[in-house]
Amino acid sequence: MFNIVLFIFFIMVYIHIYLHFKINPLNEMATISDYCKQEVSNTCYYKLPYIITNAPFINDFDLSCCTKIKNEYIKEYTPIEIIEPYVKFFTNNTVHKIKKDKIIELHSNLECRNFYIVHKGSIEVTCIHPKYKEHFKNVTSKTYSFIENHKNMIHLTLNEKDLLFLPNYWFIYIKSNDKNTIIEHIKYSTILNKFTIYWHKHISKYFTNI
Repeated sequence: MFNIVLFIFFIMVYIHIYLHFKINPLNEMATISDYCKQEVSNTCYYKLPYIITNAPFINDFDLSCCTKIKNEYIKEYTPIEIIEPYVKFFTNNTVHKIKKDKIIELHSNLECRNFYIVHKGSIEVTCIHPKYKEHFKNVTSKTYSFIENHKNMIHLTLNEKDLLFLPNYWFIYIKSNDKNTIIEHIKYSTILNKFTIYWHKHISKYFTNI
């Protein structure tokens, strides 16, 4: 009996780690059919970006409650149960306030769930599949022009109260359409996700890139 339980445990751990390393080969948006915790979690497992327009569960936002550090703000996490993982998780909350035509620089995330919430204003977003990563080893102004004009990358407009899910390893480029645009970035990581993050930061360089 113990061996069976141990086998099931290792299978579940393997599946969980696999989901963290997995990259969906499709370069497209997922669609979400219902706004409930189960549907959000199931859609996250597709490992494709998706949008919830005018999300009804977004908390009221007050920038004065955030702590400014350099060009961004640090925010104490306010629970949003519907987008949280079922297992124990850790959060990292940052807020960006950007003026019209200014950008949040191109970046990707290692955390298993990454949500971008527009609290004020409107933004142009490009979600970029990891297959394009070779283009971003040296980012310059030409890189941003390349992104904005690339027809096969996913270009979106997000307005106030819109929420975007971005899978780990995908790149994102954000440009503001309005003055004083405010965007919150919530990263969720789990215990096993911490292992994959450590792998990518400290171990993978000694092996073939994943």
